[in-house]
Amino acid sequence: MAHRIAVIGAPSLVGREILRCLAETSLAGAEMVALAHGRAAGAEISWGEKAVLKTRDVARFDFTGTD
Repeated sequence: MAHRIAVIGAPSLVGREILRCLAETSLAGAEMVALAHGRAAGAEISWGEKAVLKTRDVARFDFTGTD
């Protein structure tokens, strides 16, 4: 079963570092959800070597099914 992981504050320096570290682990195959607050929602963030994640608004995100 694949994991679904949400990272709150993904556009921040710490959030980007967390994503970078996760991309280097066995969790690289997980469904990754990048979350941000307010105006930062909608930003694009690199995930792994080629993928790009579009951040979602944390206030509207449904955490059901997230690990």
